[in-house]
Amino acid sequence: MYIKKIHWIDKQIKEAEVTVSDGMYTIVCFSCFCEYKIGETLNNKINVLDINDIVLLESKEYKITLVKKPFDYKVKGMLSRDRSTLIIGGLIIDIDPEEVPKDISGESFIEARVDRFDIY
Repeated sequence: MYIKKIHWIDKQIKEAEVTVSDGMYTIVCFSCFCEYKIGETLNNKINVLDINDIVLLESKEYKITLVKKPFDYKVKGMLSRDRSTLIIGGLIIDIDPEEVPKDISGESFIEARVDRFDIY
């Protein structure tokens, strides 16, 4: 994952819309106290402010769809074995396993709605 673009919301307090990509999939994340530079590798997982409407997919599919600018997304990806990470291509997203319905096991493909992605 790397920083593809930075759009400053407020440069003084370092708030930015940061575009993160793996070369194939791209999302815009909110960053406060943003210290990133374009081209820099993102070593931490991407966080979510709120994830909901999680459903099990029958197909194995990776997809990111912007629902409402700048941060509201519908995503499809694979859960990690411990259900704490959503993987979309090379994007690694940290999620609360308690938010995932109990009948969805790890390594399943899911669809979800994310209100905002954050990076610190």
